[in-house]
Amino acid sequence: MIEGFAREMPEDEMVDVLAEAHRLVKDVCELHEQLIERAGKPQMEAPAAEPDELAATVKARLASALGISVGVMVHAPGTLPRSEGGKLSRTTDERHL
Repeated sequence: MIEGFAREMPEDEMVDVLAEAHRLVKDVCELHEQLIERAGKPQMEAPAAEPDELAATVKARLASALGISVGVMVHAPGTLPRSEGGKLSRTTDERHL
């Protein structure tokens, strides 16, 4: 089953389109790898941000850009359990601007 908003397209056609898109993405990834190899430069090392510092930065940027105050928690990759509930729920902006 494929969920989406392509109401005018039969599911078998959608499967074909998604398979072709996947093939093209794989081609682009392979070209990217070839470019990296040709460049011959070592991969840059990026220092990991401290979780508290990252959370503070995200919180400040959201406050500055959107005028909202939010709680931000940073978790190490792979430490949160996968959602078993299925689809995400909608979030409603209840501010009165």
